[in-house]
Amino acid sequence: MRIFERYFHIGTSLDQIDKYVRLVLKTFDPDDDIEVTYEDQSEAQFVRIVIFDRVLN
Repeated sequence: MRIFERYFHIGTSLDQIDKYVRLVLKTFDPDDDIEVTYEDQSEAQFVRIVIFDRVLN
């Protein structure tokens, strides 16, 4: 499992955060299972991207 976490300044636009998320996801296979979490806190915006390991049967 790979985890990417980043804090953004409260004034950062959602478009810039979306560009960051898309840039990270572009480096991985579209078939991978992912989870993106966004939290809007009082002083910052927090983004967490989790890329789950593949299970081979």
